[in-house]
Amino acid sequence: MIADLHNDMLTALSPREYAGYLDGIKEYASPVLAIWSTRIDVAPGFLGNLVSAVPKEFARFALEDAHFLGKQSLELLSEIPLLYAGLTWNDDNALAGGAKAGTSKGLTERGKAVIREAERLGIAVDTAHLNRKSFFDVLDYAQGKLLCSHCCFDAVYSHPRNLTDEQIKLIVSRGGIVGVTSESSFLTKGNAAYTDVVRHIDYFVQKFGCDNLAVGSDFNGCTPPDGLNDYPSFSVLTDALEKIGYTQSDIRKIFRLNAKKFFADRF
Repeated sequence: MIADLHNDMLTALSPREYAGYLDGIKEYASPVLAIWSTRIDVAPGFLGNLVSAVPKEFARFALEDAHFLGKQSLELLSEIPLLYAGLTWNDDNALAGGAKAGTSKGLTERGKAVIREAERLGIAVDTAHLNRKSFFDVLDYAQGKLLCSHCCFDAVYSHPRNLTDEQIKLIVSRGGIVGVTSESSFLTKGNAAYTDVVRHIDYFVQKFGCDNLAVGSDFNGCTPPDGLNDYPSFSVLTDALEKIGYTQSDIRKIFRLNAKKFFADRF
């Protein structure tokens, strides 16, 4: 069973399709369902209505891009039980700088207020999608749990959304967790394959160990690599990792136990 830190089902599917999709994956994965709010009008009551069709056993939610909290009440954060919240998507907003905006905008005073409210509610702060300046500002300011929900690693393939070794080291030092993603453009140049995911996993583990690495597939919101387009196909990763010396204990940590520990058994 895979504990997936990031799945965009809520954005990609209609509410009437939720149950069928979740029934099809329940033997393979327990995902965090991300609310990608970048291009929607988040009015009071919206978040609760969006997730009301999700069966209770899958009620694990995250907020991707808290841009609307730059103008609306911070109380919206408490409308549903979130495991984590990210300040931006790829663009700058009123809270912080986005990874692909091409600016050096940092964490704003409103962004600090959102972090304080998230931490008061026990919501972890997600650093995915932040530019480098905002990332380091968040690490300096935040006091609670930190993660990067879905990314790959800049030393393997350079991309604005991938973490540098310095960033990984800081998250690990704070007891945070990093979710390796299946987005092809983060994995390599050109056509990506599941073996590229293996390369990123192995790089992280060889340099930082396997206690802070998890899965952040970004399924329903990514272009997956060849051979890894759904949860059942994760068996190819298991086989490939075993062939290069990973034990079942190592693989269980990466695929489930690290996320379960970080979120205090919410999986």
